[in-house]
Amino acid sequence: QIAVEIVDKQSLGKRFNNLGTIYAKIGKYEKAITYFEQALNIARTCRDKHGEGIDLGNLAGAYLCIGDYQKAVSYYEHTLSILRPILKHDHSMIVSLENDLTKAVSLLKKMLKS
Repeated sequence: QIAVEIVDKQSLGKRFNNLGTIYAKIGKYEKAITYFEQALNIARTCRDKHGEGIDLGNLAGAYLCIGDYQKAVSYYEHTLSILRPILKHDHSMIVSLENDLTKAVSLLKKMLKS
């Protein structure tokens, strides 16, 4: 019974993540963030570290798109701290996240200089 509930929650979390992705793709980032946060809460409740990392990465991307570079950097760093131990260092997702983090840090520095 408990295993079924966890699987159902994880499935719901993935649905929230998918909805967030759809909203992000059409430029409705605030709505996307709402769904990514719901997915993240479920991943944490289920102790799904991989799902948590994915959801944090999606939040980072959404914050990057709305120009909140400080939150983006924070979320990218948290994402990498979770996913690096799970995935290989040269995994394409890790490489992509590292590139996104570099971009967010650069944009944050530019913003702080202005």
